[in-house]
Amino acid sequence: MVQKARGARHAKTSKKALVTAAAVTGGVLAAAGAAAFDVYDNASQSEPGSALTKTPSLAAAVAPNPTPNPLFAVAEPIVAPDPGGLGVGGGAAPAAVDPAPAPPADAQNADPAPLECGTGPVLTPDCVNPTLIPGTAFATQVLAFAPQNIAFDPQNLPFSPQNFSLPTFGLPDFAKSFLGDNSPASKPSGVVGPSGSGTPTTPVSNPTPPVSTPTTPTAAPAKKWVPGQSPFEQWVKSTTKFYISNGEEPGENGGLLIGRGADGAPGQDGGRGGLFLGQGGNGGDGVEGVNNGQGGDGGGVGLFGNGGNGGAGASTVSDTGDVIAGNGGQGANSGMMFGNAGDGGAGGTATSTAGNAQGGQGGAGGSNGWTGSGGIGGAGGGATSDSGNSTGGTGGDGGNTGALFGWAGGGGNGGEAATNTGTATGGTGGSGGGLGVEGDSGDGGVGGAATAGAGTAIGGSGGNGGSNIFNGTAGNGGGGGSADATTGTATGGSGGNAGTGGIDGQGADGGSGGHATVETGTATGGSGGAGGGSGLMQDGGNGGSGGSGTAGTGTGTGGDGGTGGNTSWANGYHAGTGGTGGNGTATTGTGTGGSGGTGGHDGVGAADGKGGAGGTGSGSDGGTNGGTGANG
Repeated sequence: MVQKARGARHAKTSKKALVTAAAVTGGVLAAAGAAAFDVYDNASQSEPGSALTKTPSLAAAVAPNPTPNPLFAVAEPIVAPDPGGLGVGGGAAPAAVDPAPAPPADAQNADPAPLECGTGPVLTPDCVNPTLIPGTAFATQVLAFAPQNIAFDPQNLPFSPQNFSLPTFGLPDFAKSFLGDNSPASKPSGVVGPSGSGTPTTPVSNPTPPVSTPTTPTAAPAKKWVPGQSPFEQWVKSTTKFYISNGEEPGENGGLLIGRGADGAPGQDGGRGGLFLGQGGNGGDGVEGVNNGQGGDGGGVGLFGNGGNGGAGASTVSDTGDVIAGNGGQGANSGMMFGNAGDGGAGGTATSTAGNAQGGQGGAGGSNGWTGSGGIGGAGGGATSDSGNSTGGTGGDGGNTGALFGWAGGGGNGGEAATNTGTATGGTGGSGGGLGVEGDSGDGGVGGAATAGAGTAIGGSGGNGGSNIFNGTAGNGGGGGSADATTGTATGGSGGNAGTGGIDGQGADGGSGGHATVETGTATGGSGGAGGGSGLMQDGGNGGSGGSGTAGTGTGTGGDGGTGGNTSWANGYHAGTGGTGGNGTATTGTGTGGSGGTGGHDGVGAADGKGGAGGTGSGSDGGTNGGTGANG
């Protein structure tokens, strides 16, 4: 009875059954484990009941007979890879080792020589048509391709994300996103094909050949890139800063094209803004004893932007001598096309015990070129003296507005003045700026107030209003400064004259005269300023009213009203009305009212301006009213 091997798919009486499994995938040959090539020997018919004999070694089984695939015919030992190279198969050269001897052949059970089949690679239990010749160079190199023979090791690569970076130009360093654990993956320990061993005596499912670990070369530390330090980046930065930047140091200019000028240090001018777009820096405040204590001028700008403000003048104090405070810096012009001009700086204050004191003048406001606003004039500085004379500083003039449209700057107010035994004179107000085609001109500044103990007090005159060229509204005259004295004389400041309306603009009103007050002495109110003339189809401006004069014991006289402004021809319109006279009052003494101002002259088809009413006069010793002003 024929006994068949369990698990064998093809068993033949008195024949050896060879079970093989091989696959060639993507040019890489992988052979199954040695257990797939176990040989089972059937007992002969003369030996019934004999057990199956298993020969577990592939090499021992195939050595006496032709192998189904010649690639398994020769055992190739593994050679450890050269640590210094990265070549594939570099360490797989076949060693000069004889193949393991095959076990003695059993003559009874030996198979006849395999028959060569027809054309093409055919593999059957009875015939084989070899496709490769054992021992050829090609077969050797194929057998040499095994994962453990590849000398590639990630540790040999000098690339390291920690030492690698790209220029960021201020952007995040994206190379840091790739930082991580770069330890090499474990190498495969299995061996593919007969290159793993010679003739094993027992089946090994996953033999692990000895593999030497290549020595990792020590790479020199890479020089890290520091942002902004490369020559190219420095060149880009310096070139960009030349054209586009803000001033950093005191008084430093901005970029040539775009940028803001830095504010000046004490007494220093502000930096210039960009020629195309920017803003000028403010001037620094003046320093006593340096450049007469004058404040720095504001920095200018080119086409678009705002001019810087002027710095304030330095203040000064003395116990014995005369003192003069520093003047305020000039406000800078705005951009030629559009922007706001800078304001003038205020004048410094002056204080003296035994000498005269003069307050600093306010700086003029900057002007506008085409569209925008002019700067406001700086206020005059105050002055104080105990026994000497004191004079307040003059207010700075307002800047002109653009030739097309805008708002002109107003004049700065005059500085106040005070003295105990001398003469105190308030500063004159600055004139308002004018305009071109459309907009508003600036008003004149108010005159400074004056105060005296046993002396004379004179209020400062108001500044004149700005005038128009074509259309718009002219600026009003500034009011005169007030005057107060304990014993002596007090005279109010005159009101400033109004600006004219131009060809088709509206004339403005004159400023009012300042009030005067004295306890014992003479008080005279300031006269009103004249109204501004108007253009076509506009009313003339009205004259300013006179200031009042009030005395406790003495004489009080009111100021005269200002003249009304003229007008051009237009039916239904009229010239300006004269200002009213101020009232004169004396508690013990005589009071006289101021006269009314004359009305403005008319144009063709327009009405005359009416005269202003006179002020009242009253006192214990009698009073006289002021007369009414004449019509134009």
